[in-house]
Amino acid sequence: METSKFNLSNEMKIGLVVIAAIIVAFIGFRIMRDQPLFRQSKFLYTSFDRVDGLLPGNTVQIKGYKIGSVKEMSFSPANDSTRITLGITADFMIPKGSKAVLKKPGPLGAVTIEIVKGNNSEMIPWGSDIHGEIDGGIFETFSTKGEVVVDELTVSLTKLNGLMGKIDSSLYSDNRDPIKNTLSSFEKTGKDVQELISKRKNDIDSMIVSMSNVAQNFDELSEGNKAEVDSMLTSLKNASSELEKLSKGLNKTTLSLNDILEKINEGTGTFGKMINDESLYTNLDSLSFNLNELVKNIQKDPKKYLKHMRLVEVF
Repeated sequence: METSKFNLSNEMKIGLVVIAAIIVAFIGFRIMRDQPLFRQSKFLYTSFDRVDGLLPGNTVQIKGYKIGSVKEMSFSPANDSTRITLGITADFMIPKGSKAVLKKPGPLGAVTIEIVKGNNSEMIPWGSDIHGEIDGGIFETFSTKGEVVVDELTVSLTKLNGLMGKIDSSLYSDNRDPIKNTLSSFEKTGKDVQELISKRKNDIDSMIVSMSNVAQNFDELSEGNKAEVDSMLTSLKNASSELEKLSKGLNKTTLSLNDILEKINEGTGTFGKMINDESLYTNLDSLSFNLNELVKNIQKDPKKYLKHMRLVEVF
């Protein structure tokens, strides 16, 4: 019995190859665009004043779990912001009151959008807008702390500097009360500043520990990022050392003033002797000069005082 053979014509073969190529291209395109193969993405929209390296394809997540990706980005000159299309592949909806938080680059340079879910029982309809916010992460936290350190030190040191002027003029007064009151004020303010310095030094020390942990936990830091982290660590340590020196200087001067106040209260000695007390003037002049210079430097350029810490503009 003659067996019939099924022979494909050349045209049929070419057609099958073309169809297979189209299927492969379709699958590859959706994979590259991070789109699901057998279901459509649902879309939400958000806007950010700046995007800091965000790109199409970057991850959209909830509590670290990927639920989609960035599909499109377009800058709006009218609103001076960038509108982001979020492709959501998860099978659940997002509650109203939720927000899309742009997570700035960490040490590894990854930029993501974190969906922080709201508590509303109603859900955001697909195709709607979700509120967008920017989170600076650990570096912005350092920036905030750095600005607090600079602001508080500037205010406190300026107050101390003003009291130094009163002490200087009171030393030439024949009246005991003004110098006594001024020295008492300086003593109290000095203690307050010492407590502030101690507290802020602890803050900076904790920042040093945090930065050290960042460097240790990320072995894949690029050379540029590693150099930046090392530079920030060095500068944080320098700032901590400077605060410690200032604290010791204030403590030394406060002890001297305590001794003077005791003598005034006891009625021992004379103002002439105190005026001619070389050690008193040495301490007061030294502290006055250092405070003047420190206040000027901090007010003129905080970033210069906190050498290369870049707390104000980079963290």
